[in-house]
Amino acid sequence: MVILDKKNPWVGAIWSLLSPGLGQLYAGSTVVGTLVLAWWIYVAYKAEAVRMWLYSFLGDYNAVAEMVDWQWFLFMPSMYAFAIYQAYTAVIESNTLYDIEQIRYLRVRDENLSQQKTVANNKVQIIATFEHSPFVEIVIHEMEKIGVPKENIVAMPLENLKASTHILDSLHSVDGRSLLDGAMLGGTIGMVLGSIYGFVLYLGPIIWGLLGLIGGFTLGLLIEIAISKGQLKLFSPKKSEVIIQVTCNDTLQEQLIKILKSGKAMGYLVVPQRIDV
Repeated sequence: MVILDKKNPWVGAIWSLLSPGLGQLYAGSTVVGTLVLAWWIYVAYKAEAVRMWLYSFLGDYNAVAEMVDWQWFLFMPSMYAFAIYQAYTAVIESNTLYDIEQIRYLRVRDENLSQQKTVANNKVQIIATFEHSPFVEIVIHEMEKIGVPKENIVAMPLENLKASTHILDSLHSVDGRSLLDGAMLGGTIGMVLGSIYGFVLYLGPIIWGLLGLIGGFTLGLLIEIAISKGQLKLFSPKKSEVIIQVTCNDTLQEQLIKILKSGKAMGYLVVPQRIDV
């Protein structure tokens, strides 16, 4: 059984920053995560990476250069950067798949239920907007539990017309249009070069590899920003993605509003009754 849920792509990247493979496991890619983690452990063992870390932070850089198996060690920069970026994109793909599956569910649900055409005097209509998240289905379920008929709950996804380029993908607004492609490419190149020249520089390959990762990432990000200037935003904006319209007895109005608030609704409106004179 596969369970989809909204996850934060940066959490996946941080897990891979701690150890390649953990971010993939967080994203739900069990097979990929297991393979990446196993290969990383094997390469780290062959390269004497654990001892290199220890002696690097003890300041014995000459010992680091002597003990390393550089043929295995040079696999590590590209593996490390790849694991971070792949975990980040894997979470984005999982979130996108979640949105697609929820859109399908809501559309099928709407087709299977007849919609109420008229509103009686003792009825109230409430409209609310949500982001794609598990809260949408929780809210629908809670409304049904307090006695609102299924056919009186209309939940449909919205079509967002424009997506701008942004630097960081947030938890809910992920569409793969961030600028981290070039940044991670630059980070990979910088880490490889730092590791290579670290064998002859004072701080050793470990420290220079990390410095190369940071420097290459920053340089790649600046180049991407320069190319995309004019249509760039730092964060992806939040978007209303699902609209729910519910018709029920006016005695349930307060309960419905509490459900909407607890379900993280972005906003709601109690539709005013119009009286013909």
